[in-house]
Order: sequence, then C-alpha cells, then structure tokens
Amino acid sequence: MKKNIIKNKRLLIIVLSIILFSVITAVSYAYFTGSVTGNSNDTVITAGIMEIEFTDGPQVSLENAIPGDKVVKTFKVKNTGTVSAWYDIYLSDVINNFVDRSDLVYRIRSTGGGYNSSSDTEIPLTPMKIINEQRLNVGEEQNYEFEIEFLAKNENQDDNKGVDFSGVIRINEVRKAVNHVT
Repeated sequence: MKKNIIKNKRLLIIVLSIILFSVITAVSYAYFTGSVTGNSNDTVITAGIMEIEFTDGPQVSLENAIPGDKVVKTFKVKNTGTVSAWYDIYLSDVINNFVDRSDLVYRIRSTGGGYNSSSDTEIPLTPMKIINEQRLNVGEEQNYEFEIEFLAKNENQDDNKGVDFSGVIRINEVRKAVNHVT
C-alpha cells in the first residue's frame, strides 16, 4: 500500500511538472510573439510592449527607376507598455539591381525623438540594420519617413535606368538589462 502511495505521488509530481512546463511555455510564447493585423494598406504589428504601424505596409520598392524617382514609406513606433523600450530598424529582403550603387540613397526623418539621418546613405546590396537601439519611453510615439531616391546627377546614368529595388522594413524590440541599485 505504501508503495502505491509513493508511486501515485511520483506520478502526480510528473503530471504537475508537465502541466507547469506547458503553461510557462505558452505564456512565454504569447508574450514574445508579435501579431500582425490589417490588410496590405494598413498593417499594425504588436510585440510585447511595442506597437508598429505602417501606413501602407512594410514593403518598399522602386521599379523601372529613372533618375529623380523616389518612394517614401511612413510608419510609427509606439510604446504601449509600462517600461522604456529600445528597438532596431532593419532593411531586409533586399533586391538591389543598381549597377552604380551611389545613385540609390535613403534618408530617414522622424518626429517624437526618433532617429534622423544626417546625410544620404547608399542603399545596400544585402540586408542591413539602419537604426540601432533607438530608445522609446513609456507612452511615446515616434513617426518616421523612410525615403529612397534615385539621384539625378549631371552624368550619364544609363547603367541604372529601368532597374529595380525592393526591400522590407523590419523593426525588432531590443531587450536591455536594467540594473537596479539598492
């Protein structure tokens, strides 16, 4: 009889451990997984305490480009949580067919304390981080304009006429350790 009680206790402990592990995993997954809502013209991504809203989706492209063409993407990043947050902005899924890379540049302008580029920057051939660890305090909202331009120069630019560029703007929350002094 005593052996059955010990066996039942062990079985109960194992079952409770499995249930506890499952609950912790589900809660962690729900907290760290972002959700995407909206259609292709209005996308809102919520991830933990950050909310990112693209006016017309995160995809950016310039097709059959000629000198002087440009495209502007607008989006905002909001902190809806209870602690300050940091985020990185990436240009991913890059397809850049420009032969003379110096012809295609980007610039970033923001309001609300967000990052502003000080000069034109060449668009990369591969994915890259374009903003590093931007701080966003509780309740703040930072609005961005990400502009890509095929510069019109006083030189022959036939090598780049009619080529394409495309990419996707991605925003990732950066987890920072907070040191508490007691």
